[in-house]
Amino acid sequence: MGDKKINTSKAKILAILLIIFGSVAWSLTTVKSGISYDYGLGFWGPHGHDGVWHISLAESLARGSLQMPTYSGIELKNYHVGYDLFLAVIHNLTGIGITTLYFQIIPPIMALLIGFLFYRLTKKLFDQKVAIVALVFLYFGTSFGPLITLIREGVLSGESMFWSQQSISTLLNPPYAASLLMILLGMNVMFVGGLTRVRDYAAVILSFGLLLQIKAYAGALIIAGLFVLATYKFIQSKRNYLVIFLFTLFLNILVFLPTNSSSGSLLGIDLFWFPLTMLAVSDRFDWPRLYEAISNWRLAGAWHKSTIGLAVASAIFIIGNLGLRSLSLALPILKRKRIKFTDFDVFVLPMILIGLVAPLVFVQEGTPWNIIQFMYYALFFLNIYAAVSIVSISRFLGKKIGIFLLVAISFSQILPSLISLAQNYLPDRPPAMLPAEEFEALSFLSKQEDGIVLSFPFDQFKAKEEESNPPRPLAYYESTAYVSAFSTKQSFFENEVNLTITGVDWKMRRQEVLDFHNTLDIDKAREFLSRNNIKYIYWIDGQRAKLGEKQLGITLIFENNRAKIYVVDSLR
Repeated sequence: MGDKKINTSKAKILAILLIIFGSVAWSLTTVKSGISYDYGLGFWGPHGHDGVWHISLAESLARGSLQMPTYSGIELKNYHVGYDLFLAVIHNLTGIGITTLYFQIIPPIMALLIGFLFYRLTKKLFDQKVAIVALVFLYFGTSFGPLITLIREGVLSGESMFWSQQSISTLLNPPYAASLLMILLGMNVMFVGGLTRVRDYAAVILSFGLLLQIKAYAGALIIAGLFVLATYKFIQSKRNYLVIFLFTLFLNILVFLPTNSSSGSLLGIDLFWFPLTMLAVSDRFDWPRLYEAISNWRLAGAWHKSTIGLAVASAIFIIGNLGLRSLSLALPILKRKRIKFTDFDVFVLPMILIGLVAPLVFVQEGTPWNIIQFMYYALFFLNIYAAVSIVSISRFLGKKIGIFLLVAISFSQILPSLISLAQNYLPDRPPAMLPAEEFEALSFLSKQEDGIVLSFPFDQFKAKEEESNPPRPLAYYESTAYVSAFSTKQSFFENEVNLTITGVDWKMRRQEVLDFHNTLDIDKAREFLSRNNIKYIYWIDGQRAKLGEKQLGITLIFENNRAKIYVVDSLR
């Protein structure tokens, strides 16, 4: 008995260390961004675009605005704002800056909570050893991309070679991380605490019922999983999950529709887009011969050959993304006749299936790759089943060989993830920055009265020139929301990427802004400013209109060696 207690104690310590270590690793993808360095604010990974967009949106919500922060005059639509609203509320309650909350405070807290709840759930459903192995996959599970690059190039990289991001990148998508936290909260009540009181039902419904507004993909999957589970239990004459399903569905619709009533139009069918682009694109799996063969077979109407080719491509896509999680597919063989579906299985397996299949069928209009996020949740749940399979194999092999297998598999997941972390998020120089002079200018603007800000549209030719000299200024990194984010003002037009994602037809407005800068017609230029209620103009690097300040009716209120800010006289 004493030895068992010691072993249990050691396992708990190992689990705690894994949660802390994994949380630190996850957090290193975010905590360096948004901090002031000698060149300005640095942004690593995708934070130069995605992080800035969330800051812009949270700042807008904190001001009580439901307008699109980067496109004045229209309501925010076709976007889940749950996480950004949470940031706005915390900011208003505490006074802590949204940038600090987004990059330095909330991510480590979420990483720790996700790890704890994941361990608690997995330990209850299976055992401690499974829970510990599952933690390794939760924090460090990766695709077969590193193995492929090791064989091809002798290096460990290629985390997203098969399109899907992997475990180490979880916090790069804070709404995704927040959705995992909500899912785990609900599942811990369902499968650990048990549904014994009314407040247990309320907790589950609240946890699941907000998901569509936090992350639409998560909400859709949870609703599907609950539907299957409720139907399964109803057949057994048990109606408790039917209550949860109906109230969860109602709450999700209630919170989702106000900003997403037309989001269904953004979903399109494009069979096998992901497997085919994975074969065709050089920075993915890159097998052009198979891609060309499939394309030629389809054109020639050789459907039997193209079907086989598409099946191979799809298998590479799925197994490649799963990595060693594909060992979970061996569970039916390992368990043989002992397989018995639990409520957890009935709930989770439909979500895994949809998460794997949806990217083979659908794309998102404008940004087709966004639909890959369905797969993130399949990988998340398969972390558990992979751990069950691996522990089962280790027990079959005996104690010594089994321990060696567990250590080897853990090492094979942790090492590539840490190398990816070191390569992408720990270098001194980030890929993007907000120059110190622009930060100074936008900070000044943030202290002025509210008003719409006009800035110059994203210049892709200038951006091309800056590619070879990182860190690139945000103005030339991508079409971002940085003016609205750091001026805390409504922008007239910026961030073409998210405007496309949300279905805004922005091309005409971009042309209007260019026409304003190029026109020599004073009345036309002034009418443009008046009609659009523009109060401030923000120019950098010598940007200006062809007409002079007096002709436009604007006055300089800020200037440094990079940025100028003007106020429109009629709105002073």
